[in-house]
Amino acid sequence: MSEEPQDWDQTDIEPGSGGPAWTNYVRNIREHLGLTQKAMAQHLGMSLRAYSDVENGVSECRMIHMLAAERIALRIAKQRERPFLAPPSVRGDAIIFRRASRPA
Repeated sequence: MSEEPQDWDQTDIEPGSGGPAWTNYVRNIREHLGLTQKAMAQHLGMSLRAYSDVENGVSECRMIHMLAAERIALRIAKQRERPFLAPPSVRGDAIIFRRASRPA
């Protein structure tokens, strides 16, 4: 991890309609989680080069990359017991997981 996660900025919330907007969204998820490109690539099961190419616009950022990044954020939010680490698009799921994991 590179640094403590930051709050989501309003401009980071919506993934947009593809292309550069998805690339920015995936980068925002990674940065919000405080992950390096290498760490995010490992979470996604990608090589660093392949992930870097997606994030830097060399390779197309597809919906599968965006959805996978959201799921990684959801998993990390659950592991750290911090649902607000997840982007708003999956934050509701993180909150549900958090509540479900608490002792009755």
